[in-house]
Amino acid sequence: MRPRLVTTHRGFTLLEAALVIIITGILAATAIPALSSISAARQASAADELERRLGVARARAMAEGAPFGLAIDPAAQTLRTLTIASAGGTPTPATDPLGQAEPVFNLAAAYPGVQITHVSTPAGSGAQTIWFAYDGAPHARSAAGASLGTWSQDASITLTGGFTITIRGVTGAITR
Repeated sequence: MRPRLVTTHRGFTLLEAALVIIITGILAATAIPALSSISAARQASAADELERRLGVARARAMAEGAPFGLAIDPAAQTLRTLTIASAGGTPTPATDPLGQAEPVFNLAAAYPGVQITHVSTPAGSGAQTIWFAYDGAPHARSAAGASLGTWSQDASITLTGGFTITIRGVTGAITR
């Protein structure tokens, strides 16, 4: 008696392939809204960060009685806190509590997909430094640090996602 050979064919049936496609489609349909909510959360967090940094510059100006500003560069997507340590001095990077110069903060690197799209102050648009005086009011300064006077108009910073942060011209209040 000869042994009987059993051949097996490996592969997927049409039904198995269809089930895999259907399950993949369901997973993709549920993942896409989750990805858009991640993007919206990232945009809101970036706006919070920018608003916080402006608030810290304003608070430090009032607490220390010296001008503090936030340099905003939309081309480089960077933020940097500056100060003028003495009357007639030039702007220098603000220091942290340990006395080290605060580093430049790259908003686009910290919050991928988020960008500063527009900065507009009474002094102009583009790369700007928003300065706060000892009373918390915003004011204009030259690149060398000389005071050019207080603002009479509001300033605004716009981020992707339509988030706009406004700095009130007379009071320095920061709103979104």
